[in-house]
Amino acid sequence: MYEIIELAMLLLLAVVVAFAIWRAGKRTAWRRLAQAYPKCIRCGYAMKGLTEARCPECGARYTLDELWIGQRDLPTEYERDLDI
Repeated sequence: MYEIIELAMLLLLAVVVAFAIWRAGKRTAWRRLAQAYPKCIRCGYAMKGLTEARCPECGARYTLDELWIGQRDLPTEYERDLDI
């Protein structure tokens, strides 16, 4: 009987720890996105300070996950200058 209770407590602890790690990762991603001066994936407009994930320049709408992941695929300033 005690083994079942101990196993249940261990499982509950594992779920709580996993949730805490997941939540901390989400908070970190939001902070990075806020500090990274995100740009619109379609037109490159600087979206810092906007209250929604919609580009006022071209009208593209994004979820925050799409916007964050899309930042990796944007060309650097150097590549943009070379038209790569």
